[in-house]
Amino acid sequence: MQMTPLDIRNITFSKGIRGYQCGEVEKFLETVSQEFESAYTENFELREKTKGLEAQISHYRQLENTLQ
Repeated sequence: MQMTPLDIRNITFSKGIRGYQCGEVEKFLETVSQEFESAYTENFELREKTKGLEAQISHYRQLENTLQ
């Protein structure tokens, strides 16, 4: 299952006696969500850049074959 920043923001925890303090959990989830979103965005950008570079390599390989 692929997780997104929105999944992290929308997760809920059940409440029980002597459970975690909701404020701390929410603050932590927000921090994790922000960090994950940053990594997720960077990963997406790097994948797009990789696709572009692979296309350029393919183009140059075709030129090389033509020259040979």
